[in-house]
Amino acid sequence: MERILKLLAVGMVFFAGCAVPVVTEINDSIHNAVDTRIWAGANQSFYLDADNILWSWGENTDGSLGDGTVISRYKPEVVLSDVSDMGDRVALRNDGSLWVWGLGTGTPYWVTDNVSELCLGGLPFLKEDHTLWNLAWVESGRLEAYMVCEDVLNAREFCPGTFAVLKHDGSLWGYGTRDYYSFVSSFPSSDDQELPICLGVEVSKVCADSHGMFYIDNDSRLWASGGIRDYFGDHILLNRPIVIKDNMKDTKMGMALDTENNLYILRFIEDNEDTHQSYRLS
Repeated sequence: MERILKLLAVGMVFFAGCAVPVVTEINDSIHNAVDTRIWAGANQSFYLDADNILWSWGENTDGSLGDGTVISRYKPEVVLSDVSDMGDRVALRNDGSLWVWGLGTGTPYWVTDNVSELCLGGLPFLKEDHTLWNLAWVESGRLEAYMVCEDVLNAREFCPGTFAVLKHDGSLWGYGTRDYYSFVSSFPSSDDQELPICLGVEVSKVCADSHGMFYIDNDSRLWASGGIRDYFGDHILLNRPIVIKDNMKDTKMGMALDTENNLYILRFIEDNEDTHQSYRLS
């Protein structure tokens, strides 16, 4: 049976002085949409259909849609074909080449080859030789790729511009923006960390998400570090990594799962042995 995906746009109109949401169908249908994926930027939207064709629509004053113009559109148009993955103004093609656009350059252009995986949002990215790469602006006004580190198993962004990198030897590294919500808040400098710094060793899994930096070591201990928040949205700054609980296997969005599949809620409580709050399981 053929699957059909309808794309809808949500907008606002004013009626009697009040803003009212309106849903409008922006295309007839996408056929064979078994593997269709959608990505939403600040004022742009993208989708990758089952035929590996990348489409875009939305605000386009700086060429963010990748259609070669700076004209905003509210109907999907083709950006690139033969695409396997996408992010914010970045696309990975099936041949391993990386293409980017935007910020005045509306036409997609090639940046580098041998890319194996994009991190969430598109950057940074992994190459086939297990090196981690990112992009930087050069004098020509275009982006060029530069290597961040080697021997990388996986990497992920969990705060804007803040990245956790797990290497094959089990060491955990971080780099990027230092702010209250990032794991690098555990370190004294307030400068951005352009080169990776070691956060832990013998790490088996990185569980970093929008709630902060968490990781599980080879002994199944769950650690937290830096600026984090609990299930209820309360924030705290940990000046050093601490062990939350033993025998854990995963955590996400303020919840945690132990090795026996018991589910816990993460919350802050007072630690009587210290003057600051600590992070514990409820």
